[in-house]
Amino acid sequence: MVHRLCSLCADMLSNAPGSGEGHPRTRRGLPAPRSARTHGRSRTNRWEYALIHKPTGTADLMPFFERSSLSQRWACLCLAPILVVQGVWVRQRAPKLPEAEGRRSGGGGLGRPLRLLIVGDSSAAGVGAPHQDQALSGGLYALLKGHFRLYWKLIAQTGWPTSALRRALQAAPREAYDVALTATGLNDITSGRSLPVCLQEQVALVELLRRRFTVAHILLSGLPPVHRFPALPEPLRRCIGARARQLDRAIHAWSKGQADCDHVALNFPLGPESMACDGFHPGPGVYAMWAAAATARIMARWS
Repeated sequence: MVHRLCSLCADMLSNAPGSGEGHPRTRRGLPAPRSARTHGRSRTNRWEYALIHKPTGTADLMPFFERSSLSQRWACLCLAPILVVQGVWVRQRAPKLPEAEGRRSGGGGLGRPLRLLIVGDSSAAGVGAPHQDQALSGGLYALLKGHFRLYWKLIAQTGWPTSALRRALQAAPREAYDVALTATGLNDITSGRSLPVCLQEQVALVELLRRRFTVAHILLSGLPPVHRFPALPEPLRRCIGARARQLDRAIHAWSKGQADCDHVALNFPLGPESMACDGFHPGPGVYAMWAAAATARIMARWS
């Protein structure tokens, strides 16, 4: 945890997206340099426009994330010791919850056939729910079986960053799926990877799902609202939450340019009563709302 938070602070000091204050020349009342002008598009959405219309290699994604302002970098530097201490404290006190029990594949229902693949980290694995029936996979099955003859499969594990998920998918048997739902990205944030690299991991995952599993419709779950996680103290909650929101906006912007992708925002109300007892993972109620949001996307395209 200490190593991850130190890496996180180092990345924020050098490469983290800024707050959109504008080029230093414009703040002094001078014209921005030609490289900072974008034909009328604001600085708030210029990098989002670029994500939609530019290639998806790592080198192409990195320039789309603006550097932090000097004040942000100094603030992060001053807070770094506090963030490290808070991270160690949270890790020592947080209970370690198991993954949800139950089957990780199944089928049933009536209607046209639909094959669904669910992949991700601890949230996809159902941590915070006692059984898969009350987790994301169970919620999706319950909502979809009345409309489709559904076959579903879950590939997920606690602690997996997106790179580990991709390795697991590479080792999985080749099967054809109509729809895939991803739930990954937060472990990339907390591992200290730069935001462009985190985004490139998401792009590589989508490309793998297309190539190996011939998925026709990919649902990219957004990053959870970490800034509202009850188990995280301030300023750790604000620091990690800001990076999660920045990555989520980038994933959403990139997905707009992909005909086979939909972004599923996880902007659900969170509180101690709706979260698992560790304060990090969803409870059954949040999983139900997540499944309903994903089902709405599936029904819009497949009904």
